[in-house]
Amino acid sequence: MKNSRTYLLLLGIILVAFALRMYQLDFFSLRGDEAFTVLFVQKPLAQMWHETLTVEPNPPLLYFALRGWIALAGDSEFATRFFSAWFGVLCVALTYRLAREIFGKPYGNREPAHIDAQANAIAFLAAFLITINPYQIWHSQDVRNYTMWPALSLLALIFFWQWYDNSRKGAKAQRKFLLIFFVLAELFALYAHYYEAFILLALNLFVFATQWRDLKKLAQWLAAQIVLALVYLPYPLILSNRVSAYGEGSGRQGVALWDMARETFGAFVLGETLDAAWRTWLWIPFALLVLASLIYLFTRDWKRGLFFALYAGVPTIAVFALNTFRPLYLERYLNGIAPAYYLLLAYGIVQGTNAISARVQFAHARRAGLAFGAVGFALIAFFALQNYWTNPAYAKAPDWRGLTNIINANAQPGDLIVQNFPEMSLLYYDRTKLPLVVYPETFLPDIKTAQQLNAMNANYQRVWFIPAATDYWDPDGFVQEWLDRRNDLLDDWSVGDFRLRLYATPSQFLNTMQRTNTNLKPLTLLGYRTQRQGDNARVVLYWRAQENLNTAYTLNLTFFDARGNQVRQINEPFLRGEFATTEWRKNQIVVDQHNWADSAGIRAFELAVCQQQDMCVSSGTRFEIP
Repeated sequence: MKNSRTYLLLLGIILVAFALRMYQLDFFSLRGDEAFTVLFVQKPLAQMWHETLTVEPNPPLLYFALRGWIALAGDSEFATRFFSAWFGVLCVALTYRLAREIFGKPYGNREPAHIDAQANAIAFLAAFLITINPYQIWHSQDVRNYTMWPALSLLALIFFWQWYDNSRKGAKAQRKFLLIFFVLAELFALYAHYYEAFILLALNLFVFATQWRDLKKLAQWLAAQIVLALVYLPYPLILSNRVSAYGEGSGRQGVALWDMARETFGAFVLGETLDAAWRTWLWIPFALLVLASLIYLFTRDWKRGLFFALYAGVPTIAVFALNTFRPLYLERYLNGIAPAYYLLLAYGIVQGTNAISARVQFAHARRAGLAFGAVGFALIAFFALQNYWTNPAYAKAPDWRGLTNIINANAQPGDLIVQNFPEMSLLYYDRTKLPLVVYPETFLPDIKTAQQLNAMNANYQRVWFIPAATDYWDPDGFVQEWLDRRNDLLDDWSVGDFRLRLYATPSQFLNTMQRTNTNLKPLTLLGYRTQRQGDNARVVLYWRAQENLNTAYTLNLTFFDARGNQVRQINEPFLRGEFATTEWRKNQIVVDQHNWADSAGIRAFELAVCQQQDMCVSSGTRFEIP
């Protein structure tokens, strides 16, 4: 009966974990790394394998496993994210099992029955913490390896503790098989993420520090490490060049150890979608609880205390050492050790409630304390998840789906898609199969970028342009500035945080404009285009410089109504002063756009090129605005 209640409660927690990870699973567009992963695994097998060795920085297990999954389930957002969500739910069950293995053995002067009940409480609470944890839910809804890796690592740790614990009944007869299972699970974990090697290093330090007198057991462990080395090391050291050559572009370098520990712990416990004002300080009481739990555990069982200190500490220090000379730190790169924090938090809450219930004359004090701790974490998770699921400021990804729908609906043959930042999401959602390029190819534009843009204008009719945020790539907006000066902006959309701009290149607008070839020395008005949107009017003028100019000319525009009466006159710099005529070069074609609100009555315009206010060369012709 007791076991039935235990299994039902665990099943309930797992079902909650599943529901939280299924909720809005495909609501957000795939972010760039997700889209890359989905597209990467669908390349021809030989190409994917070659690029795994030479391009992709992660080990190959995720890609081969996901490739098989997509062959069965398809490559939709829901199907591909379900793959990660499944491992995220598996982490809940494995965390419960690991807690039982670590804390479910008698130590000190406690009675086994009491220890079993205590271990059960720790295991359930740890499983609950990872169930509702915003950070783990976020990564469970992300097509990467940050749930597969912890799941496989937890499985390896379970086999490790079953092998390690001498108090386990029948363990001596089973130890060899348990070690074999550990080697297999650890090998899969290593092939899921390179940083699993740091967890393996922590285990080695733990075994040598606690079992150095048991030579037979130590020999078994050394044999297992030799097998792991023989089977695993040829891949990162011989087959692949990524370990030695790669520096993660999105990673960080030079982060102080204190900042790394603070940021990592804060992300693992509070998530990254809780309001910054709360995250700034709320991590502190939880960090103190983890520290107190670790110290208390040391006083009760120094071996288990040492295990947790090494499990959480060694990978953190190792990544800190790497990040001093290469950009190889992000919080998610340490997600394999996140269960250590959840286990210590659960241990601390259980021990704290035990201490309080022993001093309080209340029959249900222990249960009330556990419930209070669980509810506290649940409230934090609620606000963080609410931001994640409903607040655009915390959205997993911009609305790539909505943006690409516009392109899919309006694309034409002869179009080109240009991004001034590298991002794979567009390729996943694009159904037009238009050519897609990234200019500049590196962070900052150079001479090659201008050459590529000139070639683009010569070879394509229209350009779909998606500008990056100014602090991400092409920080000075060189590409958009180049397009605004030389191409005709046909339309402009706002899609969430995105701007989508459609330009006509000279290959198109020189053939579709209203031709004038009006000589306004030292400029030639090649033609114009007008466009109305309600009461607003747009006039686009296409100029050619007859020579290199050293004078900042202005443009004088005079507007007339249907009866020929003058209704407005404007004198302003060309291109709103953003591209002075002193920068124009001989024979350069420049596109000058003018927009006016409340222009319903305007039916024609004249223009003049002015050197000074009273020195103007007029067109002498009125141009109609339909």
